[in-house]
Amino acid sequence: MRKTIAGLFDTKRLFGKELIKEDLMNYLYECERNGEVLPEGLTIDECKSIVGEFGEFTTYFTGFHENRRNMYSSEAKATAIAYRLIHENLPKFILNMDAWGKVREKLGDQLAQLEQDMGFELAGRPLAYYFEELAAYADCLTQGDIDRYNALIGGRSEGDTKVQGLNEYINLYNQKADKKERLPKMTELYKMILSDRGTLSWLPEAFESDSNLLEEVEKAYATIHEAVFEGAEEAPSLKELMADIRDYDANGLYIKNDTTLTTVVKQAYGDWAAMNKGLEKAHNAANVQEWVDSFASFSLADICHYAGGDQVLAWYEGLWGKEGQTAFQQVEAAYSEAKDLLNSPYRGNLKEDAKNIERLKGLLDAMKDLQRLADTLKGNGDESGRDGRFYAEWERLMQTLGLVTPLYNMVRNYVTQKPYSEEKFKLNFSSAQLMSGWDQNKETDCLGILLRKEGQYYLGIMDR
Repeated sequence: MRKTIAGLFDTKRLFGKELIKEDLMNYLYECERNGEVLPEGLTIDECKSIVGEFGEFTTYFTGFHENRRNMYSSEAKATAIAYRLIHENLPKFILNMDAWGKVREKLGDQLAQLEQDMGFELAGRPLAYYFEELAAYADCLTQGDIDRYNALIGGRSEGDTKVQGLNEYINLYNQKADKKERLPKMTELYKMILSDRGTLSWLPEAFESDSNLLEEVEKAYATIHEAVFEGAEEAPSLKELMADIRDYDANGLYIKNDTTLTTVVKQAYGDWAAMNKGLEKAHNAANVQEWVDSFASFSLADICHYAGGDQVLAWYEGLWGKEGQTAFQQVEAAYSEAKDLLNSPYRGNLKEDAKNIERLKGLLDAMKDLQRLADTLKGNGDESGRDGRFYAEWERLMQTLGLVTPLYNMVRNYVTQKPYSEEKFKLNFSSAQLMSGWDQNKETDCLGILLRKEGQYYLGIMDR
């Protein structure tokens, strides 16, 4: 399925001169005919003029095309559109189909109101179509489609009015239900590659100053702490989710069968031997590795069974990190060390302040460790028996924790920044072929020439 989707992209045009000379210009003419308004406040004529200037400079975009190439790959790459649709969003869609039966049974009468409120998002179809028919996934492929589907789950805003989605109806039901009778929440689909950043991605493109960096780190910590450490009645924290892990179906919680599995088993049981011994006992010792390799993931119930104990559940209850502390305790201890720095006026030079850089790094490392440990429960992502009640909450929390990665990278890049700029811009001197070759027969196309005098080399640009 991934290869079929990737095969629909005409990469010859996507990475060729036709994209600039024909397709982009035709798009602008179509916008002009339809009276569409373009972003950035530019007129259609201004855009046509800009695109036209690059008509003979299409080789200028070689690097741009290379950066985009992975988006259209048929390989199992996380940066590819086909991977996002098949490996990431399709399993979520199917998980929601599994949850729908229970939701419809308990919320039957209320769903009519939801169907009435949604209107546009349903595109003339009944609500059940999007959660009962696998064919409906064909209506969830573009970013506009994904937005409409996610609105059915998370609701939408109309001015000052909030139209409730399925998860809000589920929350209201769960508040009154016994813990084990609660309904699984629906999981929103990931945005399409290169779509607008999510609501949690309010980080600036770059930090303007030391103070701005410290303010943003404090803001990010507060956001993560509220969701991951504190939670709310209708939205449990990660700390609560882990503490209650025995309330979920251990057969439906998965760890990917790669180094993640061996790492978790070693941390929970002390070494891999307990798991390996159980596997060899249950299966032919000579073929046990071949048998293990045939599975993409193992459930927590599998691990308890083969390792001969439930230590892995106890390990997840606290997300145990280093030195006898849980990952949550490590984050709070690191924040205590950095709290004064983050909440007091800063008048130094952060790039040269090794002590405070170390405090920042300690906090970001601790948050990154928490994210890494929680992510071990991702599994392969497409297991048919996943516990929807658990993973709907886990997905929500991991999206919040996902803020750690761009924040970590931005802080690291800022404090290691050189006091001068290495940014470059390309000079073409009105020649698309500038510096593309040194043969004599290219002199009419290529205006660049190398000159040598007394052992020194000089770059010459010929005047047409």
